[in-house]
Amino acid sequence: MFYSLLTTVRVHRVLRHVRQFVEAEESLGDRREPVTLDRDLSEVPQWKGGGVVFAPQPRDYSFKMNRKEKQAAICSALTTKLNENKLIVLDEFKLGEIKTKAAKEGFRGY
Repeated sequence: MFYSLLTTVRVHRVLRHVRQFVEAEESLGDRREPVTLDRDLSEVPQWKGGGVVFAPQPRDYSFKMNRKEKQAAICSALTTKLNENKLIVLDEFKLGEIKTKAAKEGFRGY
């Protein structure tokens, strides 16, 4: 499940924009600068509507691997299996019927 919850910092960013619009509406007739609080009590985790302390954040752990590197790794793995006599190459594999049980019996000798 890939979902993201708001941490206290992200709640602060959201509320900052909301407060900006509210204060702008309040100070339309007044030319004074609106006073903003550094941290609102509604952002802290122990209050209702606050952020989550260690909120799950979706991350992408994939990385790009070069094509030649990938080919070299596969070649190295196959060579290692060949040297250990654990690599079997089948030219043809015929089954009388398409069943898992028959395939299992066919592979039993290997």
